[in-house]
Amino acid sequence: MEEIKDGSKSLIDQSLESMIKDQVEAEKNLSTLRDALSDIASTNPIILLIDELDRCRPDFAVMMLETIKHVFDVDNVQIILITNAEQLKATIKHSYGSETDSHSYLYKFFKYQINLPTTNKDEENRSVSNNVTYFRRVIQDSNVISQEFKENKLIYQIPLFIDISTLSLRNIEQVIRCIETLIVFEDKEKSQSYVIEQVLMVFLSFLYT
Repeated sequence: MEEIKDGSKSLIDQSLESMIKDQVEAEKNLSTLRDALSDIASTNPIILLIDELDRCRPDFAVMMLETIKHVFDVDNVQIILITNAEQLKATIKHSYGSETDSHSYLYKFFKYQINLPTTNKDEENRSVSNNVTYFRRVIQDSNVISQEFKENKLIYQIPLFIDISTLSLRNIEQVIRCIETLIVFEDKEKSQSYVIEQVLMVFLSFLYT
């Protein structure tokens, strides 16, 4: 029995020793990285772009925020985080609890926030949602959707009457895939009004998404 205890103690000691060595090595690597960044940034400012952190697992996203602050807090090194701020705040609450002041937590990492415009001007100088513009572009780029379908002006009116402001660009792409699927399985020979069917395809695809 004593031999088992001694053996277990030895394994635990070895594991702890290995973990400590790994931690020391990791700290050395981080220090080396920071020194290298500092050397480069002393003559050439560095700008790092980080995109879609809000789409990562909550625990990973929070860990990355902490790592970014710890590792890249170097003179002349700037971080630009492109993200859905509200989604990232929800991620912080998920990790630390609903009572957490996610706004204060998030902005201890960043000095400025710039909100990108959600609308743009169309050919007639009308203000149009970016989602509507993206929908039109992806429709036009599709290899499945026929030219006849693309030239049906009515299908581009549907997003103007449905609130799609909350949809992400990936949601828009999902709508297009749904439309493409309906097109593949449609029966044109039994169609009474193909133009109306096209409109219904688009409308139902938005509802499904």
